[in-house]
Amino acid sequence: MTRNYIEELKIDEDDLVNEWIDHPSRYAYWAEQVILAQTNKDRCRESLDVIRAEIDGNIRREPANFSLPADKKPTEGAITAIIALQPEYKKAQTLLANATEQHGIAGAIKSSFDHRKSALQGITQLILSEWYSKPTAKEEKAMAEIEKKANEKTGKRLRKAQKNK
Repeated sequence: MTRNYIEELKIDEDDLVNEWIDHPSRYAYWAEQVILAQTNKDRCRESLDVIRAEIDGNIRREPANFSLPADKKPTEGAITAIIALQPEYKKAQTLLANATEQHGIAGAIKSSFDHRKSALQGITQLILSEWYSKPTAKEEKAMAEIEKKANEKTGKRLRKAQKNK
């Protein structure tokens, strides 16, 4: 995820046409990032499972190498505890946690682009409703009031001008 999603989520209300044109490709990019993050997460999970199985097998074959008595069969609890302490297992767990985080972030970004689309639709609808709206009675009343006041001021000026002659 190298692109700046915060910048890509912004909407330039003065250039809605290009915002609408660019939106599908932006959305597609982030949808692809979700898929790639999911794939990475799946691979990390598989790697963790393989490492776990390898360590488990090593413990069962050579318990003495893991400070367990060689003459007794190790318990499942002991095996699980030893696996959790192995550096390669811890590293694989960390990689899986990071991959899970990246997948979650990518999903949230993709979801944000769904919200961006809704915002674009709302802004477009607002603009169109203003362009094609008909004056309402309230607006007509306000315009009549403005015209009345303007006429009154004009009338006062005319009367004043006639008096001064």
